[in-house]
Amino acid sequence: MGTILPELSTVYSEYLLVPQRKKIDCTPETVDLSAPLRAFNYDPAKSWGDQDSFWLNTPFMVAAMQATSDHEMGIATAREGCITTINCSRSIESEAEAIEKTKRSRGGFVVPQVLNPEMPIPEVAKISQQTGYDRFPVTEDGTSNGRVVGLLTTDFYDEHTHAQLRVKDRMITNDPNAKWQYETLSRHVTLDSEIGDDLSSANRFMREESRTRMLILVDGNGNLRRAVFMKDVDEHNRHRKTELIDEQKRYKVAAAVNTRDFKKRVPAIIKAGADLLVIDASQGHDEWQEETLRWIRKKYADVPVISGNYVTPDGFDFAVRNGAHAVKVGIGPGSICTTRERLRLGLGQATAVKMIADRRDQYFLATGIHVPIIADGGVVNLSDITIAFALGADVVMMGRFFAGYHESPTELETIDVEAKQGGKFPMLAKPYWGEGSERAKRWRTGRYDQNEISEGIEGYVPYKGMLNDNLPKDIRELKIAMARGGYASIRDLQKHAKYAQQTEGSMREGSPHDIFRVK
Repeated sequence: MGTILPELSTVYSEYLLVPQRKKIDCTPETVDLSAPLRAFNYDPAKSWGDQDSFWLNTPFMVAAMQATSDHEMGIATAREGCITTINCSRSIESEAEAIEKTKRSRGGFVVPQVLNPEMPIPEVAKISQQTGYDRFPVTEDGTSNGRVVGLLTTDFYDEHTHAQLRVKDRMITNDPNAKWQYETLSRHVTLDSEIGDDLSSANRFMREESRTRMLILVDGNGNLRRAVFMKDVDEHNRHRKTELIDEQKRYKVAAAVNTRDFKKRVPAIIKAGADLLVIDASQGHDEWQEETLRWIRKKYADVPVISGNYVTPDGFDFAVRNGAHAVKVGIGPGSICTTRERLRLGLGQATAVKMIADRRDQYFLATGIHVPIIADGGVVNLSDITIAFALGADVVMMGRFFAGYHESPTELETIDVEAKQGGKFPMLAKPYWGEGSERAKRWRTGRYDQNEISEGIEGYVPYKGMLNDNLPKDIRELKIAMARGGYASIRDLQKHAKYAQQTEGSMREGSPHDIFRVK
């Protein structure tokens, strides 16, 4: 006979966070949103935030979806202290390329995209469009460590007017016979040893001495070593307190792997620079996940790996036993997921997070090891995020929340939306679809073992603008909510939160009611 769980299948919106006594120094400015993404052996001699782990400055992850995660999203989220999971619903080469683009874009010393003097101008235009760069060092042999012989910027060519020319015909050089140019290469080049590892020095050099937007750093023989872009330095200064960077001061990025081609995919994406691996499966409590986890831990013991997805304490035990550094929770809570509706399989996200967090806490008491929980899906609005933390999650993973930003890899469209009062109105929107949808299945097969049926839909989400202009407002609102309730950090919520399950009457009472609203 089967077993009926004593817990109800609940969602975030059914809970209210109860405020506690607020300390005078608990303000939005002091609320700590940092969160671990890698299991660690708790050291009581250190504060929670100083434990040896993989930490996010903002506890958000972008879901590994075709409609949300690419290098532009990876760059934008890293600037705000959170992380994007590059999706694996693509070729291995494409995923590695997206990772490399994210790592290469860091505002600091970078290995730039290099051109060969013989390259046709139209090819340069394509590279510029693909990478977003508007200026490129030119080396004698076209390699990243070759002798620098020129610099080509979009100011000095037109892909149509100069379509028959090559890079060498339009690049900036020190050749006095290149009469058309009004800049010389020497303004853009200096010795690497003169700058060292001081980004402020490079910034000062560009602004006060060379007065250029790019500085090319070479060795004593004129061979390319690194470069610094002014726009990247400006972005670095703007996000200095929040950005998520590795030891080489490059943006951090996560990468998804599946349980099919992982033996080929994992080496390629780690070589490309992935900082974190996420096993991407709808239901992770199976032998394929076990094999994948064990193989990764054996071959790449130092690389953090997140296992998922699970909704039961047994699933947590399974993941940890097989070497997972963190556990991803959620089956069917996404806005575009139909797994529960069609297969009647899964569990309410609030209940799933709470049950697994309780097991995680038992594991912590027994071993002293904290295993982070990533709550994947189910977030409808910002208030749901605080409930997820109160229930025990360390980080929330979201798809729809990020799909509307300019940086998502979908085209901006204008659609007609039905108004409640009747009629239609135009709205800027971006397409959004589930990884289990027909649209996603056309790109790949095998992720869910669902070649015969779909477990997702497709639709649109409102356009939200540029992420770096808008996400900080949401982060601020989250901090305000936590400070108002007297909770100084995510860990504070996990340990001390009080919450109550709402009735329908409580939900109705907590919304605007019994008034006439003027249009």
